[in-house]
Amino acid sequence: MDHAETRLLIQGYRGMRVDELARDVGISKRTLYEQFRTKEQMAREALARLVDGLDLGVDQILAREADEAEQLRAIVLLMCRRYARAQPPFYRDLETTPSLTELIEGSQRRTCEKIDEVIRAGIASGRFRTGLEPALVRTTFLAACEALLRPQLPKAPAPVPPGEPRQVGGPAVSEEAQSDMRASAEAALEATFTQVLDVILNGVRQG
Repeated sequence: MDHAETRLLIQGYRGMRVDELARDVGISKRTLYEQFRTKEQMAREALARLVDGLDLGVDQILAREADEAEQLRAIVLLMCRRYARAQPPFYRDLETTPSLTELIEGSQRRTCEKIDEVIRAGIASGRFRTGLEPALVRTTFLAACEALLRPQLPKAPAPVPPGEPRQVGGPAVSEEAQSDMRASAEAALEATFTQVLDVILNGVRQG
């Protein structure tokens, strides 16, 4: 599922090719179809794993962190990390693949409910200012997340099988080098996003 998740996020549902996915995992296309009846089932299971991981991560944060501001910071950064590899084709194809959209919307709904609970708890504990509207604060957090996430990361090239270099307008770029480039971009994004979170949190904390 690692390979399917990567191809789905980078190439989108329509761009994800079953023959390339089979090659990634070192099996035949026929063998892959013996495990998954359709390409949509492969994509759905890969995406389900991603959103299940997000749900689990949020629950772990809520169990681990006592301070509501740190809970918010950790939850939103987790969302940033989980979708950091997602490219425009992924979001575009969601519009025409209802089974995938359903998974994303369900995950977003659950996460939003938990974020609202954290904000209400922060108000009740006195750590956040009274009079805050949880839905408005949550919308601000998530809008900042989306605004930073999509344009900051460069379009990643399609994955290549291990050991096979990819020609990109000059010297061949290995999968390892591509991975390092993506990791660097994601680290820069996270640093920027942390600064934005600090600004928002400073606005909601009780003086």
